[in-house]
Amino acid sequence: MAVKIRGTGNAANPSITGDDDDTGLVYGTNQIDFSTGGTTRATVDSAGRLGLGVTPTDFHSNNTAVFQLKDGNSIFSRTGGQFLGIFQNIKYNSSDVSQYVANGLGTAYFQASGEHKFYTAASGTADNNATLQQRVRIESDGNLKILDGDLVIGASGHGIDFSDTSDASGKSSELLDDYEEGTWTPTLTCASGTITVGNHFHSEYTKVGRVVYVTSRITVSAVSSPSGWLTIQGLPFTSGSFGALSLTTTGLLDTDAKIPQGVVEYNNTFAYLRTFADGIESDNLAGYVQNGTAFIISACYNV
Repeated sequence: MAVKIRGTGNAANPSITGDDDDTGLVYGTNQIDFSTGGTTRATVDSAGRLGLGVTPTDFHSNNTAVFQLKDGNSIFSRTGGQFLGIFQNIKYNSSDVSQYVANGLGTAYFQASGEHKFYTAASGTADNNATLQQRVRIESDGNLKILDGDLVIGASGHGIDFSDTSDASGKSSELLDDYEEGTWTPTLTCASGTITVGNHFHSEYTKVGRVVYVTSRITVSAVSSPSGWLTIQGLPFTSGSFGALSLTTTGLLDTDAKIPQGVVEYNNTFAYLRTFADGIESDNLAGYVQNGTAFIISACYNV
């Protein structure tokens, strides 16, 4: 292959070529262009910045070994070492201020001093200053820190896996795959007659994994000959086990020293309320309910 050397060239007629006259090197003032097929593909400018598919621009001298790509992308180092930066639609201008390359959103990644840092920038205008917000950081000790935003599990059945921790012999899962909190609407039903709920307060639930915790204060506004068993309906999740229910009551008729107690029923969305005395269970709690009776409950059960 013959090497051809010309004087000052351009992309279509490079300064140095081989057999292909439109592919080679173009020498300018403190700048080298690489061309193929008569088109400039890469440029090294006087500051040592490399542009691939673009002419390198901006970037203060604090940024060294700058590699600029098309569409506003760049890879660079900074003075002082131990730093690698990647920009998308962000640049450091000649004053070392972060700005947008084009209209739109921006992102950045910095690897510095043993840490990985991830940034985003709200949508902005080309050549306007851009404020980079650090969102996530992997610290040098291996800890993952979310500085702004939430950890979102994007698929059902996935979560935080604790499989590297020690286990009990009956272990069935070590995946924490759900968290939820909200409100629920309790109602009262009985074997016969009716009990009307006038108001309920603090009817809230929290679900962590399979465990559900509920609370409520239920006030009765009207009764019509209630008797027999009494249930609190409307639990937010179907139970996968029997669950303990803590119960405080006010305004009941005389229960003859019988103590009201409750239990979340298995495979249902209600809890049974009963009375106990001397170890004997009674299903006639509904008969003691009157207008103004209040039930303060908290319950915990598995789903």
